[in-house]
Amino acid sequence: MKKKKKYSYNRKYIKYDEFLGKLNIISFIPEDIELIIGSPSVRRSFFDYEIAQADPEYYLYLKNVSKLVKFRNKYLKDRNSKDPMFEIYNLEFIKYTSLVVKKRIEYIKNVSRLLSLNYRKLFDGEKELTLRYKS
Repeated sequence: MKKKKKYSYNRKYIKYDEFLGKLNIISFIPEDIELIIGSPSVRRSFFDYEIAQADPEYYLYLKNVSKLVKFRNKYLKDRNSKDPMFEIYNLEFIKYTSLVVKKRIEYIKNVSRLLSLNYRKLFDGEKELTLRYKS
């Protein structure tokens, strides 16, 4: 059985989405190279976590997408795509997925700008660094 993580703030247990943004840490470990050479899912997970730290509402969007994917898959598996509820789940899925993508694009744009600025300072403007989002 998977052990559930517990989050506390000021000695009170709180939910994960309440914990987001409370603890800001920057770290770099050898496994972080996976962000560059790893699969897209590794990068998505990393950025999802980072964005949720800066914008806890984003985490709620991700939770909704995850739930809606499960509902949609169940309807598709049961071949109930003609059911009116399937259309409702589909519309909600599109809504939350587009919000997630919008937040990712905004975040990458901001991070890219800061990275580029600092990278140019570090290399006296000789080198260029860009970060872009591909969906």
